[in-house]
This record gives sequence, C-alpha cells and structure tokens, in this order.
Amino acid sequence: MTMRDKPSEADIVGRAIGLLKAFFRANPDLQGTVLDEAFGGCAKDPRGLLRPGVEPDTFAVDCVTKLLGFGCTDGHRHSLSRLLTVIREQYVGANPPPDFGELPPLLDVDCAVPTREEELAYLARLLADIRAKARKYSALRAVGELNTASTSGEALDEDLDEADIALLRLERAIERESRDFEDILQAFAQVQTAALLGAPGAGKSTTLRRLAADLAKKAQSDPAAPLPLFVALGEWTGAEPFGHLHRGTRPGDWLRTGGPGAGWAARPAARRAE
Repeated sequence: MTMRDKPSEADIVGRAIGLLKAFFRANPDLQGTVLDEAFGGCAKDPRGLLRPGVEPDTFAVDCVTKLLGFGCTDGHRHSLSRLLTVIREQYVGANPPPDFGELPPLLDVDCAVPTREEELAYLARLLADIRAKARKYSALRAVGELNTASTSGEALDEDLDEADIALLRLERAIERESRDFEDILQAFAQVQTAALLGAPGAGKSTTLRRLAADLAKKAQSDPAAPLPLFVALGEWTGAEPFGHLHRGTRPGDWLRTGGPGAGWAARPAARRAE
C-alpha cells in the first residue's frame, strides 16, 4: 500500500481496534505491562489517559480512541503506532497479522513533521556549519536558461511516425528563455527548480552555501518559510543508499547523516511532492 492509498481514519480505527481486541482477549493480564513497555521513559507519556484492568474489549477501544486523540509521542512516533509496534515485536511472534506492520507507518506520517524547536535547532546547526564559507561569497553575474510553456500552434507533419511526433510535441511543449542576472542569487528567487552549472572553482559550492545561509536566516524569523537542506553530494561514494524519498520508505543512512534533519524531512517531502 502506498501513501497515495492511505485509508480513512475510520478504517484505521476499525483495524487497530480489531488487533487490540484479539490481543487483549488472549492476554488480559498484559494491559499495564504493554503500556509500560511502550511508553516508559517517554517525555510525552499517554499512560495517564488509560486504565488497565478493565474488560479486554473496552480496554482495546480506549487505547485506540485515546491514543489517537493524544497523537505523537517521543521520537516522532505516534502513540498508537508505538503501542502496536511493541505488541508486534515482543508478543505476537514471527507471523503477525499484516495490520501490525501496515498501520504504524500510516500513523507515523504526521508525526514526522518537526516541531518549531527542532526546526530552530536544525537551522542553528546548519548555519554554524556553513556560515564561514558562505561569507566568502561575492555577487556573481550569471546567465539563466528558463524553461517556459510553448505557445506554438504549428501543425505537425503527417508523414512523421508516432515516436517522432511524440518527441516533437515534447520539444514544442518547452521553450527556453535566456535571462541575465547581475547576482545569481536573484535567479533562485524566481525559479522553483534549478541546476547551478559552472567551471571548477567558479564558486558553485560557495554560492549554494550563501543561498542556504540566507534561507536559514529567513526561516529562523519566519516559521512559515521553507527550511533549506544543504547536502554535500561530493561526499556520497555510492557505497550506501543515497536516501529514499519514495512513499512509504525510510531515508537511507547517507542522506540522514549527510544532511542534518533529512531523517524527519524525507517523508513529509515525499507527501508534499504528491
């Protein structure tokens, strides 16, 4: 199941209640134990909302409804996801019902978004890392090549085969516009996606560090501003996965370490890309 196929909240509730009813009917004496194992030591602890020792079906329904209301707990994990994971890993065995594996990632999606405090800590780390080199930036004149939609209405040659027609239509769909910029940073303010090209030593890395620093400073004062993610691609050797931004997957180790904050940024970025 992909994130595009995410079920409704009512469906998640029904499936989670079914799992917990079956588990607590078979293990009524474990109500308090699994709560302690799931939330013991958590700064955001929902155990005060729940009362172990009641009838198993009642406890199952209470766990689902109250933990859904409580929401996220430590480590960017949803509280209900944490409970289901503990039960699956410590009690259910080698072949758990599929919902034990499918529901936690669905619940954790919204918890992956960082808090404002985490955003500010990340921005401070980023600025500390790149500020010195970003200061070396001096305004660079640049020529930008922008892709714009074509308005050409010229008829296609009827003698062309299907492949040639498809290619010609693709070429006509995009027209390129060249534009001069006195300072290349101005170009980034006018485009959403860009590739910075230049000869070795021309200042590409310094320019990107200055851009990241400017965006980081803006994000520090404006919670609605986008967060810059600066990753030094030259440090990636290809020996490990770069990082998976596909729906329902986790970021690879290199992206998580190469770009501070990428661990929690990858999944929301994948959702926003949809």
